[in-house]
Amino acid sequence: MINSSFNDNNASDLVFGEAIYNTGSNFTITNNNFSDNNAGSCGGVIYNLSSYFSVVNSTFTDNLINLSDT
Repeated sequence: MINSSFNDNNASDLVFGEAIYNTGSNFTITNNNFSDNNAGSCGGVIYNLSSYFSVVNSTFTDNLINLSDT
């Protein structure tokens, strides 16, 4: 993924990785901006399982996960 922006996104409940959900594929993100994103469980922006990934020249600002015990 190159030259993208993910801003002000929100996923509720048990959602993993608001912008990127990846399992089993190696990938690189370059020149991207991720800000003010919220996921319902794991990975406020990126959820990666069983693969390699790299981040090049990208920014991450104020991304959160919303965990609760209810």
